[in-house]
Amino acid sequence: MAAHPAPEQADSPAGVLAAVRAAREGADREEARILALAAEWAAMHAPDGLDPLGMERSTLVAGAGTPPVGEFCVAELAAALRISTDAGRS
Repeated sequence: MAAHPAPEQADSPAGVLAAVRAAREGADREEARILALAAEWAAMHAPDGLDPLGMERSTLVAGAGTPPVGEFCVAELAAALRISTDAGRS
C-alpha cells in the first residue's frame, strides 16, 4: 500500500480522498484485530474454566450456535473497549 499524505498535507480533493481511504483501511484492519482479540478473550473464558464454587455463571453473548462464556468476562472486555456492559453483550 502506498503512503498517502495527511489531510492537512493533501494539496487536492483527490489527495484528501486518498488520505481518507488510507485511514479507513487502517481503521478496518484495527477493527478486525479487535474482533480477533475478542474471540481469543471469549475462548479464554469458556464455562469449563469457571470456579465451580463461584458466583459466575455461563452466558450466551452472541446468540444461538455460539459457545457460552463466563458472564463476568463480558464486563471486563467492554471496559477495555470503553463501551458499556450492555453494549458488550450485544
